[in-house]
Amino acid sequence: MQKKQRILFGHGKSNVFLPRNDGTPTRYDAYEKFLRETSEKVLDRKISAHALRHTHASILAAQGINIETISRRLGHEDSKITKAIYLHVTKQLREKDNAAIAGAKII
Repeated sequence: MQKKQRILFGHGKSNVFLPRNDGTPTRYDAYEKFLRETSEKVLDRKISAHALRHTHASILAAQGINIETISRRLGHEDSKITKAIYLHVTKQLREKDNAAIAGAKII
């Protein structure tokens, strides 16, 4: 749907996030407010767009997606930033890797 709207409304390669029916981008503050209010009603917990971003990156990391790939996806200039923020996940991955290596049979 987003791809269709980008073509129809001439957005090209823009990073329009949740375009409206007329193709104009949803304002971030409007989306943030909607998400907070709706999540509080439905989940009895306020969720922010930033929390969703963090969750998304953590899930990717936990599934073994390369940290450089996640970094590019998040728009970080450097994977060091991503590693620092998601250190808790990278530690879990390291432990998982170490367990897999320990269980590997050479012969």
